[in-house]
Amino acid sequence: MFHRTIACTALLAMALPCAAQDNGLKGSLGANVALLSDSDVNAAGTSLDADGTAYALRAAFGTDTVSVYADRQDASHDGTIQGAKFDTDVTETRVGVGIHSSTPTVVISGYLERYDIDADIDFGVANVRGDDDGAGVHIGFETKTSDAAAIYARAGYLSLGDSDGPEFIGGVKALVSDNVNVYGEYRALRLNGDPGFVDFDMDDIRLGANFTF
Repeated sequence: MFHRTIACTALLAMALPCAAQDNGLKGSLGANVALLSDSDVNAAGTSLDADGTAYALRAAFGTDTVSVYADRQDASHDGTIQGAKFDTDVTETRVGVGIHSSTPTVVISGYLERYDIDADIDFGVANVRGDDDGAGVHIGFETKTSDAAAIYARAGYLSLGDSDGPEFIGGVKALVSDNVNVYGEYRALRLNGDPGFVDFDMDDIRLGANFTF
């Protein structure tokens, strides 16, 4: 964890002077809902598969070349195992920095973030809670398909205290006005637990909107 903190601090130290020299400061606020959201906790060969909904908020601030961001997603899932019902609640939070390089049609971005996950499984008579945290690194692109539409994708890896694994996001977005865009995306997360810890998978199909200022 100490080495991850050093890496985050060093990247921020390099990024902030660049932002200070750029007068094009801007921000964005966004929200999305995943009406199709699924999680699977696998412990010692027992799979706890559940599905439901998820909601997320995101904020970002920076320039065309450097940005800082934070987001949080809360998911609420229901499942059944051997006839018994259970609820799975998952909260994910991220704080990170992005570096962007663009042409008139394509934006290539790299991201370094602090990631935290908290899961609570309620069986009615008892509940099990687990959490993990660490660092994530992603690279992505966005390319215009028209003046008012674009496709994008991001792939990366999360290295946490008790688990690690890949994450992928892909989607399409449309410009509604100069300050508002709407989007639809798919997110897949696969965390493989260290020996003695659980594996965790999550899939979301999201619809959302962003407001820029």
